[in-house]
Amino acid sequence: MTWISGYLSLEDAYDAMVRWAESNGYDAVVGTRFVTHPDADYGGGSNYADGPDSRLRWTMYGTAIAWQAR
Repeated sequence: MTWISGYLSLEDAYDAMVRWAESNGYDAVVGTRFVTHPDADYGGGSNYADGPDSRLRWTMYGTAIAWQAR
């Protein structure tokens, strides 16, 4: 089981998981799940007019697998 967290878009989370799997010798990540969660914006600016300094972030979970030659 593996995960990555804190990405602003699904595409960024997916791409980061692909890079992680490739750099760690895995062939695929299966059983993926995306979860959104609020995260404080420490950049100093508000993301919403007259709203809190927060935004949604994405976490991706999955099971990393590798194939072995027989």
